[in-house]
Amino acid sequence: DFSKEIGRLPYTTVENGKEHLNSRRLKSFLNEYQRYSNDEGINYKDKDSFKAFFNQRFSYDDHTKKQVDIKIDRNWEKIIERIDILDKITNIYLNSKIGLIEVKNLSSVDSQKIFNIINSKGTKLSAVEILSAKPSWNVIIDNLNSSQVAVVEQLYKQINVPNTDIVKWDLPATLLLRLDYSKFFFKSFSETHTDLSKTITLGFKLLSGILESGVRKEDIDSLGRDRDIKWDVKFETLISEINIIHKIILSYDYFKYLESWKFEFTNNLSDAIALNFTILIYRDWVRKGKPIGNDSRMRQFQKNSFILFDTLIYEYVNQVWRGSSDSKIANNISNFKSKGDVFTPVKQERWQELLSEIFDNQTIDGNKITRALMDPLLYHFYALSKIQGPDSRCKIEVDHIIPQDLFKNSVIDNKEVIVHSLFNLALLPKNENASKGKKRLVEITDNWLKDQIEKYAFISEDDYQIYSDITNFERLKNFREPIFLKAFTVKREKILNN
Repeated sequence: DFSKEIGRLPYTTVENGKEHLNSRRLKSFLNEYQRYSNDEGINYKDKDSFKAFFNQRFSYDDHTKKQVDIKIDRNWEKIIERIDILDKITNIYLNSKIGLIEVKNLSSVDSQKIFNIINSKGTKLSAVEILSAKPSWNVIIDNLNSSQVAVVEQLYKQINVPNTDIVKWDLPATLLLRLDYSKFFFKSFSETHTDLSKTITLGFKLLSGILESGVRKEDIDSLGRDRDIKWDVKFETLISEINIIHKIILSYDYFKYLESWKFEFTNNLSDAIALNFTILIYRDWVRKGKPIGNDSRMRQFQKNSFILFDTLIYEYVNQVWRGSSDSKIANNISNFKSKGDVFTPVKQERWQELLSEIFDNQTIDGNKITRALMDPLLYHFYALSKIQGPDSRCKIEVDHIIPQDLFKNSVIDNKEVIVHSLFNLALLPKNENASKGKKRLVEITDNWLKDQIEKYAFISEDDYQIYSDITNFERLKNFREPIFLKAFTVKREKILNN
């Protein structure tokens, strides 16, 4: 600080009447000193050189020169240390190499790959998050209603990013928040980055599937560049229509029963199947003239929704949806026209073959069954059987009639698979069923729970002793197998034909 000797220094600024050091100006001042040293052929690390620069730069008298020289002598080690630090920083930048990737005519897949290379050291961004930086997705959208404004504010608050205007990207990013029946058809937003990112992606894919006939990255990119879409009008119309078809579907008897069991598409099946269902059924509704009254078109639309759902469960259990689901959805959209006005259901014989293999061998197409594959079949069974779930406030859980611990401690062959077979599973109210826990049926004392077991697992208290003995698991299978087969044949055919 030479302000007492020199007065106003070139590397300070005045704010509110007080002088402050300005780092940018100080760097310029020291660069000036180094240029002076180079021009004069002197060593800038020598304090005499610094004294000479000050004397030349400020042109002060002999008295001032003496005071400045004394201050430089006393503080030279600190001064040169700071000059060296700035010098090292400059050299680091000058000697650094920055990788440059120059590309032309990239597909969105290639863009994603390159971004992943660059972004691999941090939190990876999804394809649609990367789109948020593209000009085509940053067009401001006006004339949106208060509901849309509210959900956009909610999204940005959740990701802790300030926002001002609503842009095109914000609409599909918040699509699931605008759906009235999102809990049944799509998973809700989560606090974690991964789940939030997935939910945003689902919104983009759903919109792209409806408007661009595909859910791949290229389709989503094309959606952003589509200039024919009047976003402020089209988006609100689509939100309204999706809510209408979801309401129509859930008013159909089969889906009423399914919803009563707290069934969720994304949790019990998959995100891809939820997308496939809504996209195809929306197209069927549009093809039928968007019916909303109780006429033949409406009834056939509801019937088609059941046929499609039944088919998707069959495909899921047979693991048809493993692999590239985006491609499968694209193919299903492409083949939609060939479906005709009435969807073709899975043949009854195929359902019978599937269930017989599960009950007889605990396999599906030769592969061992899993709980994940049995759960959707269980929900489907209760809805086919027109068995309504318990009070809407109750949570639901899949319960093992013969407890899992009994199988673990047994010497039964294939016990790790048999324990999860359909004959040993039932849906029960979760909170009330907690009292059962690992107990065998004969150990249950709660009369209310006994009533629930008889109502939903079809086992009366008179038979508790039989089905509490693990060696009688075959008897349990023989008792419950016909109940399941009847639901997937007789009761299913009744829905299809009425």
